Amino acid sequence: SACRERVRRLEREKVILSYHALINPAFGSHGFEVWASISLAEAPMSVVSRLDDVLHQSKEVVSSYTLTGAFDHVIRYIAANAVSWESFCRELEAIGVGGDRIKFGIVTSRRDIAG
Repeated sequence: SACRERVRRLEREKVILSYHALINPAFGSHGFEVWASISLAEAPMSVVSRLDDVLHQSKEVVSSYTLTGAFDHVIRYIAANAVSWESFCRELEAIGVGGDRIKFGIVTSRRDIAG
């Protein structure tokens, strides 16, 4: 259709960069949500590279932001339960991103603000 062709053209021209789905964390078994900041101050480049790999390979990391300032990454992690988060933290520790580099909060409620 004409609409689909316009979308394809916008994709080719890099106007549309990607598509995303916002999943309700209360739906199904994915009701455990964490926001975490990760500091990589003075970390070797090998740790930084491995962290990027882990973040991109994890299906539970639904958003990852690279920032300047007090921390280097902010991630949004959604999974079935805290056991999954603990396993993810052990994976981070195995690559050199220990608990001293991670600050996190567990989401207890959510209110979307339209703007």
